[in-house]
Amino acid sequence: MTEKINNCAFILPVYNESKRISNLANWINWHKSNTENSELILSLNGCKDNTLTLAKEFKYNNLIIIENKKRGRGYAIIDALNFTSKPLACIASLDNAWDRQFYKSAYNILDKNKLVFCVYGPKDHRESKQIRPISRKIISFFSKVFLRTIFFRKLHKDTQCIKMFRVDNNFIKNLKPYNYFFDTQFFLLNYKRNLQYKDIPVKIRDNNKFSKVRISLIIQFIFESFHYLFTNDKN
Repeated sequence: MTEKINNCAFILPVYNESKRISNLANWINWHKSNTENSELILSLNGCKDNTLTLAKEFKYNNLIIIENKKRGRGYAIIDALNFTSKPLACIASLDNAWDRQFYKSAYNILDKNKLVFCVYGPKDHRESKQIRPISRKIISFFSKVFLRTIFFRKLHKDTQCIKMFRVDNNFIKNLKPYNYFFDTQFFLLNYKRNLQYKDIPVKIRDNNKFSKVRISLIIQFIFESFHYLFTNDKN
């Protein structure tokens, strides 16, 4: 196993995270110890609270803060991908729920096999272990059923997951700034271009007993899914 991850941009898309921005300290400590020649990109998308002000209090040479006035996870990720010059990138999360051993395992695969474009950490991998609120599990189940219904065999696994991949400008320019459909879109483009990928197990520990689910977000996810289906998925 590789000791340190080299030349990788870790992207943390955030929206109104003033209450959880303290997790950035944990990320910085991990980044210092486990990477070299790498970036930690905090990409803000339309934040209306004081996330930006609080983030600027963290002092770390490899921390890059990008602010986009437009709201949407897709804008945050695409901005970061267009900014970085690193050959590898990882779309991660500000929270501490995901076990970061995934990043080293994914990097090890990409470093040894140049033909692999992306390494995914799907929650439904047979060896994945997860402790999450029942509300999130229910939403994940129904979203997976919904996506498999409209995209058929193309979505045979969980696509709403962390990933590490090779930065390819031709790939990036075809990504649309969807908010909740971005990760699914990423995999569909991966599938459409017949790029090699690997799935490896992940560990998730979210000890919250309940996670609030907003109906408006579900509606937006459904709308974005059909928008992609009718404007992009021609095959």
